[in-house]
Amino acid sequence: MTTLLDKLKPEARAKLNALPADQQERATYWLTKNEYIFETQYSHARWICMYFQHPIENFYDLFAV
Repeated sequence: MTTLLDKLKPEARAKLNALPADQQERATYWLTKNEYIFETQYSHARWICMYFQHPIENFYDLFAV
């Protein structure tokens, strides 16, 4: 099963790798749980965008198609 973590664009992957360990661990966990996190776990998607300093309305721009 492909997860959002697998689909991260290189620039988003670099941001993930640059996060403090605790934030990286939480973001990684959420990115591996549900490919449709934006629709099903909006609060988790919001946290991911906060970590990546990325606007929530452009959530899927973090990922390759």
